[in-house]
Amino acid sequence: YEVLLQYARFLHDDCSCDEEAGGKLRECITIDPSDSRAIGFYAKLLHEHFGDVGLSDRYFRQAIKIDPTNMEAILGYAKFMEECRENDAMAEHYYHLAMKTDPSSGDALSQYAHFLQHRKRDYPGALKHYREAVDRCYEDAELHVDYGEFLSEVYTEYRELRNGEWQDSSMLAEEQYVQAIECAPSEVSYYVQLANFLTRKKRHKEAFKMYQTALTMDENNADTLGHYASFLEESKKDHDGAEQMFLRAIRADKRNPIYLYNYALFCQDRRKDYAKADDYFQRALQIDPKDKDVNEGYAQFLRHKMKKKKLAAVYFARAKGDFSKTVPGVVELPQEAPSSSDDDSDDSDDDSSDDDSSQASSSAASWTSGSSSSASVSSSSSSASGSTAVSSVSSVAREGPGDKKARLRKMIKQSRKEAPTIGGKGQDGKDCTVS
Repeated sequence: YEVLLQYARFLHDDCSCDEEAGGKLRECITIDPSDSRAIGFYAKLLHEHFGDVGLSDRYFRQAIKIDPTNMEAILGYAKFMEECRENDAMAEHYYHLAMKTDPSSGDALSQYAHFLQHRKRDYPGALKHYREAVDRCYEDAELHVDYGEFLSEVYTEYRELRNGEWQDSSMLAEEQYVQAIECAPSEVSYYVQLANFLTRKKRHKEAFKMYQTALTMDENNADTLGHYASFLEESKKDHDGAEQMFLRAIRADKRNPIYLYNYALFCQDRRKDYAKADDYFQRALQIDPKDKDVNEGYAQFLRHKMKKKKLAAVYFARAKGDFSKTVPGVVELPQEAPSSSDDDSDDSDDDSSDDDSSQASSSAASWTSGSSSSASVSSSSSSASGSTAVSSVSSVAREGPGDKKARLRKMIKQSRKEAPTIGGKGQDGKDCTVS
């Protein structure tokens, strides 16, 4: 049993094989339905991978009821309340419970600091908990990066007296980025994070060296290529080099709309090649039609560069979440109906999980801010916007938004059908079955 549980964790942590990990966890729960560890881990998987809000909520509560000291379940449920339920009061309750259960937990402190920063906007409180977390988990590279971003981009007025000298937030942030690299010298993303920080501080020579180091470690890393392209475009004014890096980033990760979108902006602003810009805007929207930034950027392009105000109005509306307006002159096809093989008894579950699955199927996040979610839009709308190269989009094999949503719905329903019965007794000997 222990080997099976550890294998499930290995599949999730090291192999990113979440569906297979879920299968192993279901076996564990079938063998021992009162093991809080397996139940809490499975709840986390249901939340982060399958996007099944209702079932993950039930499993989190069951795990905590069986073992009120299960830190993974407590912190997972706090994050679940924060992200899925958007219930800050309950999220804060469980963060406090985690810190009370294990006052030495750096994970609890860092997650609570993140919560205070992003949800409560309590920056002094976030600073206090970040500092405590770093002191207790000094070898946690990701924690150093989070703390560095907080100091460099959010709490910029902070200063600290060290050895009789005042150090500002910029100096302290750089120290955190460097520490992250020392903790995990083989992680490419930390070199990129430091390079981005140095770029913001106009220290371009040092940033260039960091980008080169990252590319030497992994020359086909899409994130590195994308950031390096922006660096060459904006800081070095090397447009030819930037274009090469943009195209390499797109080839390295064809499913990421942000690389397509940034290259569309490059074609628009630097090359003045509006036909190509239009093509890449549409490619980005075909991958993620509901992305706010891409819709707004495309609307601005249509209005100011292509002089198509009516079409631009449609995409401005979509950037605000209004998909009721259709592209002029285009009849949008309805989404494919769910398969008749789906059980009628699961209809209510599907309705409640559609919104959640869209969150789980978000294609990419902007490097600066914002998030994406899935939605359907007719590919025929592309032809109405005046692109001369739309046919090239079809040459890239991709899963349509409707297919993705159907696949996620099927995945959620399958996880519910295979979900084992949970129950057992808690530490007090009482029955802990959660309805």
